Amino acid sequence: MVCPQIIQHERLATKIFGTLPVGNLELFTDSRAVVPGGMFVALVGESFDAFNFIAAVADGGAQVIVCQNAIGRSEIVEGFTLQYPDCCFIIVEDSLKFLQQLAHAHLKNWKKSAGGKVLAITGSNGKTTYKNMLRNFLQSVVGDQLHATDGNFNNHIGVPLTIFGLTLDHRYLVIELGTNHPGEIELLCNIAMPDGGLITNIGNAHLEFFHSEENIFKEKSTLYHYVREKRGEMPFITCGDDPFLKKLSPFAGCRSWGEQNGEVRVTLGSDQQQVMLNLPDGVVVKLENEHIIGEHNFKNLAATFLMAVTIFPDKLEHLVQAASDFKPTVNRSSWIERDQRHYFLDAYNANPASMEIALRSFVTHCQQKGVEMDKIGAVLGDMNELGEGAPNFHRQIGELLSSLGVGLAIFVGRFAPDYQQGFGDGAHIYSSVKELAASWHKVICGPNYIIIKGSRSLQLESLIDIN
Repeated sequence: MVCPQIIQHERLATKIFGTLPVGNLELFTDSRAVVPGGMFVALVGESFDAFNFIAAVADGGAQVIVCQNAIGRSEIVEGFTLQYPDCCFIIVEDSLKFLQQLAHAHLKNWKKSAGGKVLAITGSNGKTTYKNMLRNFLQSVVGDQLHATDGNFNNHIGVPLTIFGLTLDHRYLVIELGTNHPGEIELLCNIAMPDGGLITNIGNAHLEFFHSEENIFKEKSTLYHYVREKRGEMPFITCGDDPFLKKLSPFAGCRSWGEQNGEVRVTLGSDQQQVMLNLPDGVVVKLENEHIIGEHNFKNLAATFLMAVTIFPDKLEHLVQAASDFKPTVNRSSWIERDQRHYFLDAYNANPASMEIALRSFVTHCQQKGVEMDKIGAVLGDMNELGEGAPNFHRQIGELLSSLGVGLAIFVGRFAPDYQQGFGDGAHIYSSVKELAASWHKVICGPNYIIIKGSRSLQLESLIDIN
């Protein structure tokens, strides 16, 4: 019988599990997806306590169960040790902090054992696209020796879970760092210990909690200051054209890019299907890709190429070829064809800056293909976490959409009336995706090119598969 323990999570992480051979610890936090022989960390949220499910997890074969202390919990867990004698139950003061501390210890062990390096990506827009592009470049060189964030597992829970996926076969970790409250990037840096990194841009995302772009800049630049202070051995990439990021002083290993400013000058092709980089050694590199659209995505391609070629300067030609192979993931700037209609799906996240970029790029692309404006449509959902300015931001996007001259405008969600106020007459508004779904095929009967974009909570991608 193994009795429960109440022990400081730092000691628990470093002395018991933090020094296990890398790859030997299978950790999970979802009680619905039990890993036999693994460790279950029962997290506690505002409206849930996973402690309520530990019996089912033990029945599923978990070997170690970690739960958060509470009044009377020791007695309950002691009863569980009698019922499940082969399962180790551990009580900690804070299960989330335990998860984070254990991930930190696991990463330190990986760095020491495998000589691994961590590249972190943050910014207001495009983090996941940057991560996917950089993963594509690096995997083309090192293959399965690369591990990266899955989806958008980029917060205080997702980052630790990503780290637990590391094995001794990995040499590089590309990790995405997200935030919607001050101080979170610092926390994630302390967990993930990045050796290099990249900041995409500074924009008006999560204003509900940051209140200004200056505060967003302070938060995102925490990654830059961490890498600079730790003198990371990998490159750090910034955009010289960004009015905030250009304030960051260069340091050894830091490289900037931009159309107007930066060490590496970037030039977009007139057909928006290529981008050129003028490298400091006089070499001009042309990157082409037929799977992405928009100036912003080709700039993303240039920035991530710059990081990859800085890491592997002898693989330049190989990386140029890899640029053409990149394809967007589902829900992120991806083209989907259904019933002879072409949908441009970008329904994973939305804020005013990313919405404007996506709309302009989509319409320009359609015009270059000779699509008439009455055959172009837009389905826009809410942009979340914008605070008191949310109605005005939605009105501004409505005005932009009207000025672009699209033939069909559909607005969905609680801010649909604000979109409509900016757009003017002729728009269709729906309070929910469910309401729109009831008349979906009828309302979209005109256009054959349609952009669908909004915050993830609306799940706008479900519209495409309506029969």
